[in-house]
Amino acid sequence: MAAQPHDNLFRAVFGDPAEAAGLLRAHLPPAVANGLQWSTLAVRDSAFVAPDLRATESDLLYSVRRRTDGAPAWLYVLLEHQSTVRRRDRWMRLRLLQYCCRIWERDRRRYPAETELRPIVPMVFYLGSGRWRYATEFSELFPRAVRAWPWLPRFEHVLIDHSETPPEAIRGTLKGRLAQLIMLAYRAAAAWPALERALPLLAELARRGGREQMRMFVLYVLATQEEPLRGRFAEEMQRQIPGPEGEAMNYVEEIKQQGRQEGRQEGRQEGRQEGRLETIEEFLRAGIGWPVIQSATGIDEQTYRVLKRDSANGTEGGVPLTSVLAGRHVTRLVASTKRKTEMHPPREQQVLDAPGRQESTQRGPRASIR
Repeated sequence: MAAQPHDNLFRAVFGDPAEAAGLLRAHLPPAVANGLQWSTLAVRDSAFVAPDLRATESDLLYSVRRRTDGAPAWLYVLLEHQSTVRRRDRWMRLRLLQYCCRIWERDRRRYPAETELRPIVPMVFYLGSGRWRYATEFSELFPRAVRAWPWLPRFEHVLIDHSETPPEAIRGTLKGRLAQLIMLAYRAAAAWPALERALPLLAELARRGGREQMRMFVLYVLATQEEPLRGRFAEEMQRQIPGPEGEAMNYVEEIKQQGRQEGRQEGRQEGRQEGRLETIEEFLRAGIGWPVIQSATGIDEQTYRVLKRDSANGTEGGVPLTSVLAGRHVTRLVASTKRKTEMHPPREQQVLDAPGRQESTQRGPRASIR
């Protein structure tokens, strides 16, 4: 699959500082959470995950000010989405250290006048079917006999592990809880209790006029669940959310209509074919499976591959696929959040990122690599 629905949902929801604050405050130690100025929280650019791990890992980096002295700090969240806890994840702590070092190295280039490193609070958001089995303390990667040596690095990462979390214990703001619940349902052995608890939140989102966000959540459920649970979810959604917002397939139909409109705008045979292909590409990027795609478009996987090959070869107008609607319901949200952050950062944030800013020597809570 060309894109990960988990990564799209994670970035779209928690790329919003308000939603991120609800998640982070709920899982940071109280002494740390209370020591931060949450009004200054902002999403920063992040691409620290190694290319060969991006199929199962994604990250978000936040800047925030410390309450004690107003100095900056980083909150680094790594999303780990996989079916099981693999042996390599014993080395998650080593990868976290590498990612933190990349952040510090970038800081040295961006803020050469600063004489102290900005503290980082590393966090792992684990989305898996099995309980996280490994320790969160880095020094435990060394033999027990030498762990007390003063030359070894010591730090802990915060772990958000929902593999055994009951749905009623999920915390955060509206969209943050909704995202966590449907991601929990993706891996949970008993998925329905999580989806059942998500439905009233969807209804509340509908009452607030959040149709675009609803489409993102509904498509994620359709992409990650199978029948008969998917059908049950659609039925309950229709019962609890009156009107067109409660029709799950309406959101699928919207994607279908987008492709049709692209074809009509072209006004040529190749444009119509491109529109059909873009519709299917949109479904695939959203994580929708072929049973739903075939039901919505009338095109099965084999036919799609033939049409795509013909388009690339020029047998149906000679126009290759140069633009894809893919994941636009998620991409627009991420881009909008980024633009708002860049165009209208908090006043405190403008000072936070000022080149050459000297930091105070007063230290805040010790909750990062030490």
